[in-house]
Amino acid sequence: MSNKPVFVVDLDNTLWPFEKPLRAHLHRYFDMPIDVKWDKWEFYKDYAISDSDFYEAVSKIHRMAGIFPQEHRPYSGAAELLDYLGHLGTVMIASHREPSLFHMTANYLNSWGLKAPGLYVGWDKSFLYTDNAVVIDDSPKNIQIAIGRGIPVLSLRQDWNKDMELPLFDNLNQMYEYISRSKYGATNGRRRQPGRI
Repeated sequence: MSNKPVFVVDLDNTLWPFEKPLRAHLHRYFDMPIDVKWDKWEFYKDYAISDSDFYEAVSKIHRMAGIFPQEHRPYSGAAELLDYLGHLGTVMIASHREPSLFHMTANYLNSWGLKAPGLYVGWDKSFLYTDNAVVIDDSPKNIQIAIGRGIPVLSLRQDWNKDMELPLFDNLNQMYEYISRSKYGATNGRRRQPGRI
């Protein structure tokens, strides 16, 4: 059994700025202010948007990203981070979305060179949070599940998770540097420095 970590990496608002097209869609179809601060996970309920309407909008954007991937650019450093994580262990991209969107999601990832040997698309990725996992996710729910199991978690800093107790980063390049100084990065020939994972 390998002792190498399994990096369970979220997609939306972790590898690409999903929030931007979602804001535009909710503004256009539900008249939600486009510049409103999303400082909680279920922000849309403050604007009388139902769960079903919200998740329909989410699925529509997922489909559009799969059909027109070049219009949905990932964050700077996303491909480099995945490549680096792949040298340190195994990478599983895990996205909370309709399982029927597996092939569209794979098309999006392939179009941008976002490579990983594993892809999970479904409603509950927490079964991937095993003892050798390192979770990279922005969702407060997923963060809490992982922390509750004693699993290391990293995230980009977002308005909805900025007050949580975990390493938060302004961009993926910062996250890369942090991991390179952790115990995992030390296995890649880099000088080990104190890290929180």
